[in-house]
Amino acid sequence: LTKAAEVFSSDSLESTSSETLREALEKTIAAEKEASAAMLEVRKCFASKQKEAKGPDAVQALGKVQGRINACQQELMKQKKAAASGDKLIKGKEILTEEDAKIKKIEDELEVAEKKVKPGEEEAALGIEEAKVSDEEVEAMAIAFVEGQKTLRDSTRAIEANAASAPPSLKALLQKLSERSKAALAKITDLMAVTKDQRERVMSEASVREAKGKVDEIDKCLEKVNDAELPFLKGIEVLPGEESAKAITECE
Repeated sequence: LTKAAEVFSSDSLESTSSETLREALEKTIAAEKEASAAMLEVRKCFASKQKEAKGPDAVQALGKVQGRINACQQELMKQKKAAASGDKLIKGKEILTEEDAKIKKIEDELEVAEKKVKPGEEEAALGIEEAKVSDEEVEAMAIAFVEGQKTLRDSTRAIEANAASAPPSLKALLQKLSERSKAALAKITDLMAVTKDQRERVMSEASVREAKGKVDEIDKCLEKVNDAELPFLKGIEVLPGEESAKAITECE
């Protein structure tokens, strides 16, 4: 057990790869189960010997055994605690990698969007306060802003939840990542304010187009229903078998 869990007590724990930690954790869990089962058997045997012990020499010998049992139990608990820390470290590293990729992607997208909606240094020097952005670009930005806000809020929650119990060095990295996530959220808010008028107009027009498209789909469906029902509206009580079967199939 001590050998399997030794990586969790090393000074380079934070720099150890997640794969190495995960492999060590699996071996530690298996060894811990074996050690716990063996300890249980040892305690049963010791309890039996205590009942049979007679004389000071036997009591003294059992006392030494008791000391060794206690030392083994303490070492078992020590390794279990170290493995638990390793498990938290693995999860923290995975969160750090996953959320960093998500935040980096949004940061890059915001940098591109900012260049489009805010004038550069040369434009600002010429007194140009607003950049010209097409309606199509603003619509794409508006959708990306909403999705980005949701992703960043989820990332911040996940990061802060894991930072609370992370080792010091990993905790510092998680806190920096959380700050980046919040900064990206603030930038989205700023860009939404810059594009407010055009964005609201464009998204309203997009909603109208979407609603019109759905109405057109409903009209087409109703037209199909009317066409399917037409054979039964001719005033003929009984249609020929083949025609009737075809009409019923189309209605369905």
